[in-house]
Amino acid sequence: MAEREGKKVSDLWQPVLLLDDDDGKTAETGKAFGDLTVKYHYQGATSKTTYNITADDWKESGEGEYWLRIGASEFSSEGKYQVSVACAGCRTHRFIVNVKDNTFAEVDDVINTIDGNVDTINSNVTTIDGKIDVVDGNVDTINSNVTTIDGNVDIVDDKVDDIDDKVDDIDNNTSGGSIEDISDELF
Repeated sequence: MAEREGKKVSDLWQPVLLLDDDDGKTAETGKAFGDLTVKYHYQGATSKTTYNITADDWKESGEGEYWLRIGASEFSSEGKYQVSVACAGCRTHRFIVNVKDNTFAEVDDVINTIDGNVDTINSNVTTIDGKIDVVDGNVDTINSNVTTIDGNVDIVDDKVDDIDDKVDDIDNNTSGGSIEDISDELF
């Protein structure tokens, strides 16, 4: 017996096939909701509950195929329910409904939404990564400029040291020249 999907406290339409009680293959048509006895029980239960079906809960598709709407009041817990549909002159149709909080389609929709959000996050990370690369390039340029400035500061420091030495020579009267001579020599 194949399991069908159900959602807790929600009506879903379940397919039912009614076949002749004698040969088990002739389709039984024209069966109205009042001709049926529908019962269900939760997994492990020791008794069945009768489902009071209405005209709105039963639809005939033809060739012995019908649809039964069940679940909103009947399937109150997650787990497996067995449903039986009996009708005079027909074999009893039984099926299992595996009831969950959410249907597969609902879970799939949530997963697709999460997947879309992950794609957006990945795209944003890629954009941020590109911006970090730009910042890294700017930092490299700044570091290069700082290195150049450091080199220029070293040159200026050397010139200041030379000037200090020459000023000391002038102060000590050991240079043998004027400030103009020293200036021409330094620059």
